[in-house]
Amino acid sequence: MPHPQINGSDRLRCARELPKSNNDSSWKRSVGNNEAFTTFEATVIATYNKGALDKALLSTLMEQHRGADIDHGGMVGTLSRDGLDVEEIVLKLFGKACPQYPSLPKDHRTWTPEQERQNDEYWELRSAAFAEISRGLFGWR
Repeated sequence: MPHPQINGSDRLRCARELPKSNNDSSWKRSVGNNEAFTTFEATVIATYNKGALDKALLSTLMEQHRGADIDHGGMVGTLSRDGLDVEEIVLKLFGKACPQYPSLPKDHRTWTPEQERQNDEYWELRSAAFAEISRGLFGWR
């Protein structure tokens, strides 16, 4: 969750002050770093909502986590003003198509096995598309 006393411009300033790589002595890496993903998500959403996020800045933000185990467990699920989450924004700015979510009943307890399969397939495709960028281009673990 974004820190309530840090506004969007402070997040941008903080992002510019990050070390150039995770190998810098000032950068503490941890396994399964949920907090890193939470911070990344908040920064991307805030910057995107201000209209200031482009592929180059996003790449800079993602590069900061090269080699780190930045963990999706830290994803809060914040949506941008146009309804995108952080993964969808990354896919959009890198020109990758986000798979279309299947039309399913809201109550997952009523899903048929076929609907469960469709839901699982959607998340697998979306995860693979995001990993192609985060792991493939930026070496996230």
